[in-house]
Amino acid sequence: MKFCVETVPYLDRYGVTPVSVRRLFRDLEWLGIRAVRVTYQDPDRFPEWRERARTVAGCVREFGFRVCAHAPATDISASDPTVRRQAVAVVDKAIREIGAFYPAPVVVAHPENVGAVRHAGDDADRMRCCRESLAQLAQTAQEANARLALENMRWRPDAPNRTGMYVDQLSRLIAGLTHRHVGICFDVGHANISEGKDLAGAFTRNAERIIHVHLDDNDGRDDLHLPPGAGTIDFPAFYRTVRSCAYEGLLELEVAMPKGDDPLVFYARNLAGFREASAPEHGAE
Repeated sequence: MKFCVETVPYLDRYGVTPVSVRRLFRDLEWLGIRAVRVTYQDPDRFPEWRERARTVAGCVREFGFRVCAHAPATDISASDPTVRRQAVAVVDKAIREIGAFYPAPVVVAHPENVGAVRHAGDDADRMRCCRESLAQLAQTAQEANARLALENMRWRPDAPNRTGMYVDQLSRLIAGLTHRHVGICFDVGHANISEGKDLAGAFTRNAERIIHVHLDDNDGRDDLHLPPGAGTIDFPAFYRTVRSCAYEGLLELEVAMPKGDDPLVFYARNLAGFREASAPEHGAE
């Protein structure tokens, strides 16, 4: 199991200097973590982002870590041409900027944003628009030597038919796009809400296209980002599925860090929880 953690809590606390960043990577290496999530900020609005990325990228290469990132949440399935064009431009820029600093990153993107404008009966139109957007972004990913991972959305009472809410739908959206540059980000928490008891089935049916996983627990109703065992997800069963599908991508820990926690202690505690749930003896039939 290849686990991945977010760098921001540590860097926000200890600063983004060559010394602090190297300390972070040494500490993560000591924990057995060999991958990090880096945060993207539009350098036109946050000019310090490039220097921060340059410092972190130096340690990524020095320590041989793998990298994932998240593009800004936009509505790439919008049926309004202007809205969709602007949304695609935002994700395109993120992929190019991240790829310029980090080696072969996985860049996660949403098919639809919260609060997207929907119209009755527009599902098919939005699917078509999303496929067209992804075709453009697949080319960007190829040029940036990156992989785009489309994330499954969670069911919401105010948006019960979101584009990309089901993992099967994501596979239809990316059908025909090269496996080398476009795949699926399987968010376990989102799947627990949208797929329910079919969570493991949704992973198995689409395993060939899954290239990244988000890990956290919830109650099946709200996206709570809880540690494993604090919600309703059967993680030992999920890990059995992961192993049976020979998944080789990263498992990114997305548990919310309690205020005041020391980041390294938080990483270690959550890593231990997910490792315990993923231990072969827990996953045995």
